[in-house]
Amino acid sequence: MKRTKFSFYHFNIKIILMIIVVDCALVANSKSFVCGQFTYTTNSDSTVALVCRSTMNPYNVYGSLTIPSVVTDEAKDYFVSEIGDWAFFASHITSLSIPSTVKKIGTGTFAHNPLTTIEFAEGLENIATSAFFYCKQLQSIQFPWSLKTLDMGSFNGCSSLNSINIPSATTINSYAFSGCSSLENVIIGSKVQRFGDGVFNGCSNLTNLIIEDGDTELYLNDSFGGCPIKNLYWGRKTGVSSIPHQYLETLTIGNCITAIPSFAFCQSKLLTDVVIPNCVKSIGDHAFEGCVGLRNVTLGDSIQSIGPAAFSGCSNLAAISLPQQLEVIGNSSFNGCSSLQELLIPTSVSLIGSSAFAGCSLLTELVIPNNVKTVGNYAFKDCINLQSIIVEDGSDYLSLNSSTVTGDYGGPFIGCPISKVYMGRDICEGNSYFTTYGESPFCAMETLTKLKFGNQVTVIHPYTFAGCTGLKSVVIPDNIQRIRIAAFSGCTGLKLIYLGTGLTKIEDSAFINCSLTTVYNASPVPASITINYTNPFSNYTLDNGMLYVPIGTKSAYQSALYWKDFKNIEEFSEFNDELINYVAEYSAIEDVVADKSQPSNNIGIYTIDGRFLGKKDKTSLSPGIYIINGSKVVVK
Repeated sequence: MKRTKFSFYHFNIKIILMIIVVDCALVANSKSFVCGQFTYTTNSDSTVALVCRSTMNPYNVYGSLTIPSVVTDEAKDYFVSEIGDWAFFASHITSLSIPSTVKKIGTGTFAHNPLTTIEFAEGLENIATSAFFYCKQLQSIQFPWSLKTLDMGSFNGCSSLNSINIPSATTINSYAFSGCSSLENVIIGSKVQRFGDGVFNGCSNLTNLIIEDGDTELYLNDSFGGCPIKNLYWGRKTGVSSIPHQYLETLTIGNCITAIPSFAFCQSKLLTDVVIPNCVKSIGDHAFEGCVGLRNVTLGDSIQSIGPAAFSGCSNLAAISLPQQLEVIGNSSFNGCSSLQELLIPTSVSLIGSSAFAGCSLLTELVIPNNVKTVGNYAFKDCINLQSIIVEDGSDYLSLNSSTVTGDYGGPFIGCPISKVYMGRDICEGNSYFTTYGESPFCAMETLTKLKFGNQVTVIHPYTFAGCTGLKSVVIPDNIQRIRIAAFSGCTGLKLIYLGTGLTKIEDSAFINCSLTTVYNASPVPASITINYTNPFSNYTLDNGMLYVPIGTKSAYQSALYWKDFKNIEEFSEFNDELINYVAEYSAIEDVVADKSQPSNNIGIYTIDGRFLGKKDKTSLSPGIYIINGSKVVVK
């Protein structure tokens, strides 16, 4: 026996036909009447619903169809408020006009019609499930402002539909426009509140999406699966991460957005420019992470926090202006922005998170404002061109998380070839300080050659500059009162130091294993030296170095505990700004040059190891190398 093929589609058609017949038969259960070519049934509100063709055969409706707004039965007028379920299913209607009296279009009512145009009058509130399913010739729709609900699959499979504007429907249910494969442009109005699953699934040409400005939140589920959206206007709070953004090229953010959610535009690799308006106060975690095409970002003035990894991996971002109200720069927020050339941290910032600018390999200088309280682990790790750091003057402590040669302590400057540091405030708080070699963020920074302290620094903490072998000279200004354990230990290139008048205490090993040959001590009262294990100065310095002290204080130093261990102590009258500048610039003294200048009287002259010879005529010098006017000079 030969089996007849019977598809699911044919089965559905037969079921639908049965429903149509049953619907028409149900007319007998309520007041119904025929007016013109259609059958109507009355509603409880004295309106009527158009339920089917009076001939019981809906398929012979061809061409244009205008639904009447008023019909008459037995000398009584009725407003047509509804078009019943399946009333014109699979008919031959090409154009349709719906009057303002119609509030609802029923389930499947115009499905499978060759419609090309539809006119909806204001007044329509609900378009039911599959109402225009598979109207494949329909190209555009203008929905009325009165519309409240688009039910499931209402325009599913309208494959010629090119653009839609939904101004006010509060709910758009699942799969309403699924399979509209020609749809390119969608405008979602400010009154729309909720999307169901898969509303635009399979809209494979949807490239332009406008979500208009609005104060209420728009709830998006997985509504845009498979949509290659390139241009997005984002005007109000949404679950924006549910909008596919792998094809996003342009993004415009409206004036009602106050926060950019986490992962909102993560991995939008084609996105090149972003302008974030002043209304935005925060940027969430990973919001623009991996946007490798992003070159220009404009941040609004109201942004207070940038979340972890917000711009991480934006490797083409060359410049960014951080807003003046910014308070928090989150962990890894700009990690791997390898094209970033300039960074200006606003004075409002209090926290720079861990790895915030790690791998920003083109940065050359950094200024840390005085409001910053904490710089996290690895904050500037592997900024391989970062050479200058300025910690601005301030009375509050700055917490710089610790580092070591191997990076085990997570210091902020690991892998940075820093050569200049200005330290404008203390970098440890209260009783919290570095306790072992490697914990300080500057420990073992061999590239450091120039170090200057601001006038609000009072303590140099343990191990802070230990192992900075590139340092040749250091000025300890008058405001510093204490140099703690091993603060400069192992600075093997350190030859010359100036100790200010405010220094009251030096602890164990402060300058141990240094090459100090000259110590200028401006204090008339010898600072207290505490020793638990080792003298602050190496035996080499005590035996071979020169300690210069103010006039009239030599005997005090010769009798002071541990200072008296210096074999060479001389009084010195030139403790002044000229000396301080000389010591400060000692590491920058030029290479040796031959002395070809004319003789001159009363020039400050130093030995090559920094000892002051006095102000004298160069002609009185023995042959050798001297430091004259900031240069190493050969006298023959």
